[in-house]
Amino acid sequence: MTPQSVIEVVIADRRSDGSGPRNVHAHGVFPDEAAATGFVRNQLAALPLRGVTDVHVSLTALGASDTARPLRDVSGAVATVAAEFDTAPAVERDLAATLTRAARSRRVDVAAVLERAAATAAANVGGADLLLAASPESVAAHHVSALAGLGTDPELPLLRRTEPVVLYFETRDQQLDDYGIRELCTRDTVAIRAELRRAELDGGPRAELEAELAAVQTLYETDVEAYVATWIAAATSRARDLGLPDDVPVLLSTDDTESYDDGDLEPLYDYAFATVALPGCGYTPTTYPHRDTGGMPDVEAFVDAERTAHRSYRDRVAATRDGRRVPT
Repeated sequence: MTPQSVIEVVIADRRSDGSGPRNVHAHGVFPDEAAATGFVRNQLAALPLRGVTDVHVSLTALGASDTARPLRDVSGAVATVAAEFDTAPAVERDLAATLTRAARSRRVDVAAVLERAAATAAANVGGADLLLAASPESVAAHHVSALAGLGTDPELPLLRRTEPVVLYFETRDQQLDDYGIRELCTRDTVAIRAELRRAELDGGPRAELEAELAAVQTLYETDVEAYVATWIAAATSRARDLGLPDDVPVLLSTDDTESYDDGDLEPLYDYAFATVALPGCGYTPTTYPHRDTGGMPDVEAFVDAERTAHRSYRDRVAATRDGRRVPT
């Protein structure tokens, strides 16, 4: 590729018969292959959100005299094509091109850039160990770990992070389920539905029971969303204490993940779980008194205690309706 060349990228649909591209989803012209492949990666990450499943990606070097030299042509499922642009040679080529361009400018402190980039990448994935998770023990790995460490303040491990912090629950009501609150609600809804069936058989009034059922379900949904919002706020506060920049958000996901081993984020989970009270009962996981002999939450004991304390969902709905205060 001559210095006057530019790289054209075309991302289009792949025809169902594999014969070639059709609708163009993205097109761009870039000064080098590193910039072009960065564009491709970003587009491939976004296309599934638009319902695109199969693509054809072409990279072509366009020279000064209307010359064109194909560089890459890749067709397939979006995930498969994306993997083609994340191989070790592809990443190495992109990094080398970026550093070459920076060095030629004579204006960029390449050493400082490398230090900060290594520290930022480590912060984004959860530390130097995860940055090098695919790297065998070697002198090179030791040097890269040391380089990332130079740009990291151990007291502020999230300071260099540029990507959103994503924390994971198995479900949005995971904590309410684990500690028996969901079961408390379920038993109330089962009881109300049983009363509704009896009323139907006996010809009795149903409107009040139907309203109560809807109110119990709504209260539970409100509890879930309030707990999640408060939990994320607590995790965000702790993240800021650990250096997370104000413009980097903390998010909650219930997607499948392999990121539970992100050690830099453990303090966020620990702090939020320890400080945010569970709805209704007011306990936190650290103050929760109902445990079995193995230390796990004793849901039966919890449900019995909450009913005795008049903190069941039916009690809370009735108290709201009657203007009474539910005991805590």
